[in-house]
Amino acid sequence: MKVCLLSREYPPETGWGGIGTYTYNLAHGLAELGHEVDVISMSTDCEKEYLDGGVHIHRVLPRIINPLLKRPIRYVSPYAFFCTTMVRLGWSWAAFRKVREISMLRRIDVVEAPEHGADGFFFSLFKTAPLIIRLHTPSLLHRRLNELPDSLDFRLLDLFEKLAVKRADVLTSPSRSMAELISPDWGLVKIEVIPNPIDERIFFPSSEAGGDGRTVLYVGRLEKRKGVDVLVEAFWRVVEEFPSARLLLVGSDTDSRREAFVFR
Repeated sequence: MKVCLLSREYPPETGWGGIGTYTYNLAHGLAELGHEVDVISMSTDCEKEYLDGGVHIHRVLPRIINPLLKRPIRYVSPYAFFCTTMVRLGWSWAAFRKVREISMLRRIDVVEAPEHGADGFFFSLFKTAPLIIRLHTPSLLHRRLNELPDSLDFRLLDLFEKLAVKRADVLTSPSRSMAELISPDWGLVKIEVIPNPIDERIFFPSSEAGGDGRTVLYVGRLEKRKGVDVLVEAFWRVVEEFPSARLLLVGSDTDSRREAFVFR
């Protein structure tokens, strides 16, 4: 099968978070199974193509339309009106153009894109193959769960995310909880729950690392959206019954630090 993954994030150049990690693991897992995989991701300097193992990587620059200048520009001022939405749609347009270019050279059987940032919006309008949209965390939920401020810019981005999701042929979620949280807002009915892939050759209990079966490892950003506050609070109940239990948190800090996780 010939698979194309759209994702602004793909390590190392744009390995910002979980979407990049997910895309990397999925792409390499599919390639190892014998599928032909193209990943269209954002470049931070120039457009280029290369092989990452058995995965074809296409780095493209966003094409942003400034409504005041009426012409394409490469970058946009952070003070521009609807800045976030313009940047995201500029990337979505560039990704769609690259998919169309690849499609002219060889067949693409299926395309997958994250809902976050409306990466697959323009492809959803001009589909040349079935489209899978993967829920990671819609911008709406990101702001709500992290108690972040709202704006017209973000609400407009919410709209484009929703439109892309509504036009998907298949909608997937890494958890039932994620599906249940966004369904009422977007009126979604059918969502396939498929857990995120984990490379068990890297993540596994190891006695060589001093593991005694009593250590719980969390890897991810330390923010309320991830449920770290709930994990920490719940762990004290575990310690009451198993005093030698340990909780190891690995991840960068975020604005959720204002929520003041308390470690005792």
